[in-house]
Amino acid sequence: MATESAATEVLDFSEQLQDVDENELKMSENQSHGMQKDDEFLNDQIISEYKQLIDKEIIEKMIIEKSSSIEMKKEFFEQLFDGKFVKALKMIVFKEFQKPYSGVKMSEKRFQWFGSTTYHCFLVSDLIDWIGTQLHLNEKDSMIFVNIMNVLGWIGHAQSSNSTTISKSDIFKILQKPKLVLIGGGMSGYKICKSILNEIFDLTVIDKEGTLDLVPIYPTIISDKNNVNHISVDHKKTLPETVTCIKGIATNVTKFGVFFETKEIINENEDVRKISKRENTYFIRYDYLVVGPGCTCWNELPISNDSQIKFVNTYCADSLVESHEFISNAKEHADEICVIGGGYVGVEVAGFLAEKYQKKNVTLIQRSDILMRPSTEAHKSVSEIYKTMGNVKVLLKSQVVAQKDPYTFTVRTKSESGEETESNLSFSVCFICTGMKPQTDFMESTFSKCLDEKGFVKVNPSMQVLDENGKPYNHIFAIGDATNVKETKLATCAHKHAKTVYQALPQIIQSISQDSIPTYKPRGYEQLQGVIIGPNNGLWIKGNSVLLNSKAIAWMKESGQAAKGRRMNKL
Repeated sequence: MATESAATEVLDFSEQLQDVDENELKMSENQSHGMQKDDEFLNDQIISEYKQLIDKEIIEKMIIEKSSSIEMKKEFFEQLFDGKFVKALKMIVFKEFQKPYSGVKMSEKRFQWFGSTTYHCFLVSDLIDWIGTQLHLNEKDSMIFVNIMNVLGWIGHAQSSNSTTISKSDIFKILQKPKLVLIGGGMSGYKICKSILNEIFDLTVIDKEGTLDLVPIYPTIISDKNNVNHISVDHKKTLPETVTCIKGIATNVTKFGVFFETKEIINENEDVRKISKRENTYFIRYDYLVVGPGCTCWNELPISNDSQIKFVNTYCADSLVESHEFISNAKEHADEICVIGGGYVGVEVAGFLAEKYQKKNVTLIQRSDILMRPSTEAHKSVSEIYKTMGNVKVLLKSQVVAQKDPYTFTVRTKSESGEETESNLSFSVCFICTGMKPQTDFMESTFSKCLDEKGFVKVNPSMQVLDENGKPYNHIFAIGDATNVKETKLATCAHKHAKTVYQALPQIIQSISQDSIPTYKPRGYEQLQGVIIGPNNGLWIKGNSVLLNSKAIAWMKESGQAAKGRRMNKL
């Protein structure tokens, strides 16, 4: 027979389950080492010790034998073993039975024709059977656990009821919503927050800027830095009150929770706590995770330590705003501006720079033999537009190979015959448009094998993250530009990623077969898209074809997105 003292000894050790092992975190400057170890620790020793807490013999000794002399009261269980019994029960029973495909089938119910939907419903008999199987208890003892969780306020009747008894045929619901953490509140993340998921889950979004940025019109900030006011949409002002918005940076993620840094004041609770040894660092536990961190630009330029060139990240609104000051304050080579990268973003940026600073020279350096590869028609159209501007110089089949002095790049160019030549070009400001770099560094510790060679998150058609064996996690999803979906990275695609998740996730909760849940079909690389080359020129491109070359396209894209931002900010 297990004794009360033995159980108490177990509790002293197992309490660590509710706390991140800070000693592990201090063992290495690499945070992730500690977090990886923490996951292994939780999965093996600690959980096995917690199971001893709810061993049948202990329950019989501490509860069943006393049932004739005590009432089933919340306070009794919260104080049992100094509160540690409740922690064990939540982790081993409550959190486990509500997981997808656990055996306790969740469902959505509408008990009146025009009533609201009730989520996370289940049959009491299913829970009794699950507890009996997992803890090797008979039906009577399993029902005790159902009663305890009901008393604690974790589960309850799905319909209003005056009954004080529980029967196997009753339909219950989970009263504490599962925790959904979203990393990234961009195009796709914002869509998640506005979806039905904010009703089904206790939803927290962590975003480094705390805003939805309308990235498609970032280049318009070059024309007027005040455009940022309607390009950035404040999460806290526009998202539902049921969504917790945190302006912070995810630094690491485990299979249990997310480490993040923030300067905001965070209220600690059983799911969120401050890491005392790390300034402004917190840990938040999750039941489900959606990763949508977006992308930044690659910067692999051979920049010297004494460089005086001001660099602008074209995937960052704040950096584009700063570019106004960089250019106006430039002293050396003030009339020379560089754009590196001739894809869609680089072409747009060069166009806006040429229009804004008509007395300055804009040099666009492109490694490929055409702009906006692979569309040769788009290349021809853009080249003609640049000619009319008169202050844009395009260097094809060229790349920066060195920095000669604080203001000068060495640029290597390959001719049609294959001959290479080098030239030294000086600039005051450089705009980097060298392709998309996924911001997934925080996943490299625990989920490195879930990333491809470029750092994009590997997902299946339901946007579930794939493990090292290609098997999807039931509770972890990825959306937006940082996924490895084979298609052009567009806002419309990001929205559809989010739609797939908010349609699939409720079905996964209900343990619906993987073959039946919604999927996303990649849209490929020949989608219709608008490109604005400054405020007065625009192209509609589909595949290799230019469908329309008109100022109206620039006006529609810029004014349409701007109006959307203004409208959202007024909500």
